[in-house]
Amino acid sequence: MNCQCTLDEEKFLNDKIKEEYVYWVKNVVFQRDSLDIIQAHITAVEQYMKMHNLDYVSMCSDIYNILYREETRGKLGSRAIVMILRTYREFINKNNKKINEILRRVVETHKTSDNKLIIQPVTQHADSIKGLDLKSEYRKWLIVHGYKELTPSGYPSTIPQYINSIEIVKMKECFDNWIDVCDNIDRLVIDYSLGGREEKYGLSGHRTPINALHRFKEFIDFCRCK
Repeated sequence: MNCQCTLDEEKFLNDKIKEEYVYWVKNVVFQRDSLDIIQAHITAVEQYMKMHNLDYVSMCSDIYNILYREETRGKLGSRAIVMILRTYREFINKNNKKINEILRRVVETHKTSDNKLIIQPVTQHADSIKGLDLKSEYRKWLIVHGYKELTPSGYPSTIPQYINSIEIVKMKECFDNWIDVCDNIDRLVIDYSLGGREEKYGLSGHRTPINALHRFKEFIDFCRCK
């Protein structure tokens, strides 16, 4: 049975991230613009979410894939959508620590039961992670962030794809375990990005490997920020 947040917890996460986004848009992006322009932007974001069955949490989780998809479509009107999504991506990048703290508030209240999820906190140094099952903890973190194990058709979805990508990176780098991936994550993100020595694999499969590494880095940062 897959662990997942309850509906009340999902609503709490969504409402809190929306609150932070609206505040950020008003006070950072459009601070010199009228309330009508600000509201129009928020409305456009939420219309896009509604069209694609997304919410503020799932947009945080998958913004790089969503933006990449829209940037490569090239359809009429997509430029405005791309600009909106880039603003949301900037919000995530600028407020990553605060967003992680919102997520942590819910995660830390979870009990170990059939319909709850607990992520064991990790302290500051990579050595302290030894003894934890990083693969399992990463999987749990992805679930909290809205990623799925299976597609509606029953095929493997993002979580197993990301787990497999990290396993392949581990093998390509001749690492013994996931701790080695953790210890080298900053270098790996560079190596598997555009222009890096492993760019070909990193950008393959609709950028799944590099996205998996980005999410793994965020997972490690999330665990260490306590």
